[in-house]
Amino acid sequence: MLSDRLALSCFFKAIGASVFVMFQVLLSACNGGASGGPEAAIRAAYAALLSANAVSDVSTTSGGGAVQISARIADYGTVVECRSMSAVSVSVVRNGLADPSLSGLQCPFIRELVGDFLLSSWSYTSTPAIAGAITSVTTLLPDPIVYFHNGIAELTWGAWLPSIKGYKVYLTARSVGSTVVWANSFDSQLSLAALPASASVQYQWVAANADGSKLFTSKPVATVSSTIENLNYVGIPVVGSLDNPENARDTVIGSAGFGSETGLADYASLGLGALFSGRDFRDVRIADFNGDGLNDVISNVYGAGCTLIGINQGNGQFQFSTPLREDGTCIGGHGETMVLGDFNEDGLIDVFIPTYERWDLLINQGKGVFKDVAVERGIDFPGYLPTAEGAAAVDFDLDGHVDIVAGCEILLNDGTAHFRRVPNVYGVNRVLDEGLFVGDVDNDGYFDIVKNDPFTGPRVFWGGRSSKARNRLAFDASTPLLGGGSVLNGSNGIGVGALMGNNILDIVVAGGNPKGSAPVICMQPSLRVFNCVDSGWTVNSNSLQDLLLVSDIDGSGSKGLVARYDPPGGSVLAIVPAFAPLPLFRFQFDVRDIHQLRTLYGRAVRVLCVKTGEQLGLFAIDGGNGYMSQGAYTVSTSSDTCDQVQVQVYAPSGPQLFGPYKAGSYLISLH
Repeated sequence: MLSDRLALSCFFKAIGASVFVMFQVLLSACNGGASGGPEAAIRAAYAALLSANAVSDVSTTSGGGAVQISARIADYGTVVECRSMSAVSVSVVRNGLADPSLSGLQCPFIRELVGDFLLSSWSYTSTPAIAGAITSVTTLLPDPIVYFHNGIAELTWGAWLPSIKGYKVYLTARSVGSTVVWANSFDSQLSLAALPASASVQYQWVAANADGSKLFTSKPVATVSSTIENLNYVGIPVVGSLDNPENARDTVIGSAGFGSETGLADYASLGLGALFSGRDFRDVRIADFNGDGLNDVISNVYGAGCTLIGINQGNGQFQFSTPLREDGTCIGGHGETMVLGDFNEDGLIDVFIPTYERWDLLINQGKGVFKDVAVERGIDFPGYLPTAEGAAAVDFDLDGHVDIVAGCEILLNDGTAHFRRVPNVYGVNRVLDEGLFVGDVDNDGYFDIVKNDPFTGPRVFWGGRSSKARNRLAFDASTPLLGGGSVLNGSNGIGVGALMGNNILDIVVAGGNPKGSAPVICMQPSLRVFNCVDSGWTVNSNSLQDLLLVSDIDGSGSKGLVARYDPPGGSVLAIVPAFAPLPLFRFQFDVRDIHQLRTLYGRAVRVLCVKTGEQLGLFAIDGGNGYMSQGAYTVSTSSDTCDQVQVQVYAPSGPQLFGPYKAGSYLISLH
């Protein structure tokens, strides 16, 4: 399926100190033992570069804050980016020569030079001039991804590698703090020697000219690896606790599959057995609907039965009721994902439920009573096509009001639960999805939309790209991350999160049919550059893997993948821990309303580094964002370099700034 993005000529299994000895033997076998000639000079130049600790990005400070210039290779060409705390006019100079297309630009900006794979030195001038600015940067290569699982190392790369002209590209592997181990150069066939895989090994691309006088590199990165923890539990992935919302490690609950009695004993033990009685239980959300400090539940159906709301009685039991539509009928039909948000800003959590037949918006009246206002507000959309599968509640335009993203619609909320449609979100054509996610995928301060086609896989619709004014509601579409062909079969589900610990988001795609097909990981080692590999995760060869969630399950700051597998005999859940080691500084924020209640589902939260002003992440508090999943309420992020942050929460009255905060966990209440 991904053979055009994956190649390995040798595999090996190795651990501990012997990894380097085994690697050298295998390298000799794969390379014919050649290591002399010009490569000795290149090796020496690379060693000198390492010892000099060369910097790939420029960071300067003047008046309003930091300015950063970077240039990096992507699959489609070169990306030149300027980041700044305040507006400044910048002209970028390449190899000592001015480029008219990069002159007089207002920083911050991103310029994508499509088809340009020229490796260069870069500098810049600014207006006003920045005193003492360091202006020398070089083109950065994409990070290598060496994915290690089941004792096998696999390398992924994109179309950029054979496009580099005039330089030989090497993959290097070195022990942290030790001598460089030279791996292999790539010829036109992209042959690759065996790879060492160990927590103490770092990998780096190096592009060198014939005598080593010019070197361009990627960042050094460690091996990516993961293991599966099987929870032996049924579930649509939903993170939260029914007995104590303050629990550090939340409970994971969810559906055993529509029409199934599998797992009924588990639900009965939680007081939720009624969700299975005479109904095709499909999805579930948890939240405190009546403000008593206990999480309640709501569950829709896919087929027979009606939507149920269960109010937590605090004794392991729930009082169930059936919300009604305006015509007195119950909310039935075929529902997929539900989302939560206080859409009319009265301090009570409302629910949006799209079904194939129509969409419903339940406004919370208090005491477990809800009123459906979808027809009244003009958002019932009867018979909407393509059907709404994934959905999200997110303050998309950062005005403090929680908006709705579903189907091919963005519904902008005015704060009173009246909505305005954004026209042509995805262009003139509508886009099908079996999994939708809204988040700042490239960490540029704008929400993006990821849509997963069940057959061709995911695409990213980049927010803020189509206008010089950086319009939050204008999008540029990426190419299909899996190449555009029909490479999947019934891939239902998507998980998005920072699995590699670099604060840009990775995408995990459900494997779907045939049974035994593993999820596909599309890792984003550098901005807007994805490398996709088969994960190799299966509970067993007969399992159907279909639902995914990336969330900070235990509050550690590490994003783990929760996947549902549906083998014969019933569903199980598995947790795949985050690939990257935990960064040095970890932050977690429980953001609440003025009464310290968890009602802020969908609100936007930005985390900023105090030292540099850079964004560590733009998040939406998760009240349903993806495909039949709900992540942790808390917002978490981490960094290896930033030890103190501020938190900006977007409220109807305007952004509210909190902090600074050192690494740790905090409760924040709006004022």
